[in-house]
Amino acid sequence: MKGNDGYIYETKNGGWVARITYTDPAGRRRNVKRTAESKSRAKDLLKALSLEIQSGKYDPDACRKTFDQLANFYQKTYLIEPIYVDGAKVAGLRDWKGQRGLLTILRGYFGKRLLRSIKYSHIEAFKRETLAQPTRSGGQKSLARVHRILALLRSMMIVAEREDWIEKSPFTRGKPLINLSVEKKGKGY
Repeated sequence: MKGNDGYIYETKNGGWVARITYTDPAGRRRNVKRTAESKSRAKDLLKALSLEIQSGKYDPDACRKTFDQLANFYQKTYLIEPIYVDGAKVAGLRDWKGQRGLLTILRGYFGKRLLRSIKYSHIEAFKRETLAQPTRSGGQKSLARVHRILALLRSMMIVAEREDWIEKSPFTRGKPLINLSVEKKGKGY
């Protein structure tokens, strides 16, 4: 890539931005911005972006991927009927239909949101709001069910990270959101 120009700057609210301008293989000028919480993190992001662009690994469409696009990819690739060879499962999930139901819940909450905009705090809010919603019969939603939904979301975020659609899974940026030990009756959460 020719003409890589990059710099960092501080925003009015005290955050930092790494910005780089480059010319893609098709000859189009592109600008890429990444936000950071500190000046040093912004410098690191700028270096990483520059290396990605120079190596040809940067995907400009990755920053525009939505949760729905990830959900479609995940459903087609992973939430499929199991395939058995000589009695052993080699692909798919035994509970693929149940997982698709959980995926519907996640789509309803995160839907059109850009993948890179989903933060740890958004997932924490989703957990609180989902626990607060009553079941169809009016009872308390179980923590175990919410944890199954979060486990699916965590798996999806790992896939998004592996596909380079996000830099890092939001699940790794705070305390664990899934704690199986508190699911037993009598333990508070």
